[in-house]
Amino acid sequence: MKLYWVPEFEIGNEYVDLQHRYFLDLITRIEKNLRETTDDYKRKLIIELHKYADFHFASEENIAISCGISGVNNHHQLHLQLLEELNHFAENLDSGLKTINEFIDGWMGTPYLLGGSDSDGIDCSSFTQRLFQSVMDYYIARTAEAQKDSEQTFEFKSHDLADEMDLVFFSHPSQSPSFRLLAIVLQDE
Repeated sequence: MKLYWVPEFEIGNEYVDLQHRYFLDLITRIEKNLRETTDDYKRKLIIELHKYADFHFASEENIAISCGISGVNNHHQLHLQLLEELNHFAENLDSGLKTINEFIDGWMGTPYLLGGSDSDGIDCSSFTQRLFQSVMDYYIARTAEAQKDSEQTFEFKSHDLADEMDLVFFSHPSQSPSFRLLAIVLQDE
């Protein structure tokens, strides 16, 4: 899922905005490379992210203190929580989360069942929820509509602009405007 920097992300401090922009670029590179590289390189990317996050969080907190911004201690606790989640992700990487293909192979032949969420039958949103959890250790909402509402969405006109792991939402013109179906973009191998 490619993330894009938009002006709304800017907070008005050039130094912090530059760091946030690099952070976003680093996360995008990591997301792409987690599926395409060796385990050793994956670990190095996660180490880079952890070290950069640690640097950035300390820098951001120091800037906030120097500007007299209140609530730095609460923000520091959030930073500690994010670093802990990053450590958890690195541990899962070492323990071997499933690859996309392993996950899909495990569900091959399972019938579609609206509202289903197990091997007796599964619907598209439950499938994508389970895929993100199993492959990326990332939780997304259960229903297609909730998944669309919970993520930053970008409207595109061509399937050529979609990245692997992007969710694509569908609705039928005869139904209400809510999203009834979704698909996930996979790399053609």
